[in-house]
Amino acid sequence: MPRRRSDRQILEAVRRASELAAVSGHHRLRRGIHGLAIVVSTAPLFGLFGTVIGIVNSFPGCGCDKSTLLGAITKLLGEAFVPSALGLLIAITAWWIRTCLTDRVEALALEAAGAADELVRQLRARQWV
Repeated sequence: MPRRRSDRQILEAVRRASELAAVSGHHRLRRGIHGLAIVVSTAPLFGLFGTVIGIVNSFPGCGCDKSTLLGAITKLLGEAFVPSALGLLIAITAWWIRTCLTDRVEALALEAAGAADELVRQLRARQWV
């Protein structure tokens, strides 16, 4: 009878260790994904900031005729929106990568949990408990 108790304790220890390893690996993988979330949320703001600076700088002094001034302002205003476009491009790309990686990490977590359960089932099937 004492052997049965120690076998159950061993099986429980194996189950806990495998679950702990799976959770630990999951947290390590998710840590890098949080950096992408920061890029997703801040890239558009940096782009907007660049656009505001570009708009402010697109109004030169009025020391020339009307058509030249209008052409200069139009050109500079067009260039002012480039930072916003780049910020959005970076944010959308980072969001897509983050989504793909999050899906993969979750799939790995489910696979690790399934492997832990399968290990316990295999040990039970071999008459450990």
